[in-house]
Amino acid sequence: MKSTDSIQPDFSAWTLFLIDETGINLTRMGRITELSESSLSIQQLESVPPENQEFHCKLISPQEIYMAPLELTLKHKENQSEPRQDSGSQTYSIIELSNPDRQTIQQHITERNLFITNSQYRILVVDDSKLIRKAIEYRLRGLGYTVMALDNGFEAMDILHREDFDLVLSDIVMPNMDGYQLLELIKRDESTKYIPVIMLSGVEEVDSVVKCIKMGAEDYFVKHPFKVEFLKARVSASLDKKRLRDREQQAQRDLDREKKKSDALLHVMLPAEIVKELKETGRVEPQRHEKVAVLFCDIVGFTSFCDKNEPEVVVTKLEQVVEAFEELADFFGLYKIKTIGDAFMAVGGLVKPLDNPVAKCVECGLVMIKAVQNVDWQARIGVHVGPLIAGVIGKQNYLFDVWGDTVNTAARVESNGINGGVSLSRVAWEEVSNMFIGESKGHIQAKGKGELEIFQAFGLKNP
Repeated sequence: MKSTDSIQPDFSAWTLFLIDETGINLTRMGRITELSESSLSIQQLESVPPENQEFHCKLISPQEIYMAPLELTLKHKENQSEPRQDSGSQTYSIIELSNPDRQTIQQHITERNLFITNSQYRILVVDDSKLIRKAIEYRLRGLGYTVMALDNGFEAMDILHREDFDLVLSDIVMPNMDGYQLLELIKRDESTKYIPVIMLSGVEEVDSVVKCIKMGAEDYFVKHPFKVEFLKARVSASLDKKRLRDREQQAQRDLDREKKKSDALLHVMLPAEIVKELKETGRVEPQRHEKVAVLFCDIVGFTSFCDKNEPEVVVTKLEQVVEAFEELADFFGLYKIKTIGDAFMAVGGLVKPLDNPVAKCVECGLVMIKAVQNVDWQARIGVHVGPLIAGVIGKQNYLFDVWGDTVNTAARVESNGINGGVSLSRVAWEEVSNMFIGESKGHIQAKGKGELEIFQAFGLKNP
């Protein structure tokens, strides 16, 4: 069913006919564009009525077969400009209704709106009695519903699997497959179980009503005596409930979709186990990790480059580099912690276990150096290993981060390291000295750390 929330009155299919003096012959005047209790407007005027005189006409709606035409007495509305040449639109005042006992204009409008609304619904009628089947079909079509009528449950299930319906009306007593069996199949099938079902019966038997409701029927309708108003009310109520359920289900689907987006965003920002803890407890307890390798990377001469180029140029080039770094970190099993300006920070052996996290940091760093050279930049990388604290602190703008002396030392190794190379602390170098070609670059005085020996790794011994 299509949404009916935005349906507006549409009179484009309503036609106005001019009645001659005999009251028999009709001459088409044109199509209605606006209709109220006091006036109506016609576009593309085909027959011009007498000016400044009252005249009789007949208004025929698209559902004329179910609703009697409305006979009116009209008169050219005063104080209006000449009709536009492009549309020929003209407005007339409604003087009186020739058949006020049938229905008022407002009722006509109300019925028209109801007809439009109901036409959005598809109803399947299943009854082996042709007389009853046709009677129900006729009445429902008269209310504007789109109706399909079948005489057995097998065809009904087949069509329900192939087409969408908003309501099923099923007789209980039918050959081969009775209404109970059809109801059971509908409610057992995942693709049809949410379609409301109204059961039809010749006699209002309490046991039968109870059985149908317990099996999942929405309502129950007694065919004898056939009361149209009861049928109309129960169909309308069932469809109203379905519309509310559909809205609820759509709201839940929208909520689930947004939840997936939120979860995806959280997994981009935080490790999986941190997301799990955050969702379960509402907070993340920072935890100590004993042996984690920390990699810092900085772009050499970045400040000078920023001074000579527009911000857009700087950001575009930096984004290209950072995305390359992210791919490399992921390839070597590292986890990116953050970027601050042109600085890139990643860790190894924290989020997932690595045999030698320092070795993975060095391998990644060597490739990062080459990646930056491809865009005519130069990088400086520092690596250290040791214990640290990892987690999330604060209640806003969650950011997974690491703290501790290991982090500070890695930063000092990078800032005092070799431009265009991968520098390591002595502790880190001892973890990989048997795997990489390298040398000591001597001792430096690191701020807040004192004397540090720096090593440079040139490449794998046995690549």
